[in-house]
Amino acid sequence: TVAGCKNGNGYMQVCIDGVVWLQHRIIWKLLKGETPESLDHRDGDAANNHIENLRGATHAQNQHNTKRIRISASGERNIRVQPNGRFRAQVGLNKRQIHIGVFDSKDEAVAAVIAARAKYHGEFSIDARQQIQG
Repeated sequence: TVAGCKNGNGYMQVCIDGVVWLQHRIIWKLLKGETPESLDHRDGDAANNHIENLRGATHAQNQHNTKRIRISASGERNIRVQPNGRFRAQVGLNKRQIHIGVFDSKDEAVAAVIAARAKYHGEFSIDARQQIQG
């Protein structure tokens, strides 16, 4: 049996002495003895609070693999179609956009963005999360 219920953002929460706590933060504190700035769900499932699925993160790292994104007209994350029909690739890091390049094809831009996210976001890359999910 699991204590608590899902909140509006999909996170499991429990109420203790009238205070609402996020379940994954309680689990981390009990098992790791620390309270990191943020906790990341490796697979992106906010309700999956198994300790193997949780990892300490900075706020910025936690944002790298978030589901809440705005997809541009290209249909791809981090890629914009320019007026000349070419594809501009960029990734965010530390509240700044890093220009990756401008490409003739969307496939080239996608490959460049995936490589850049691996370089700059590492294990917190959205692509790393998608590999976990299969």
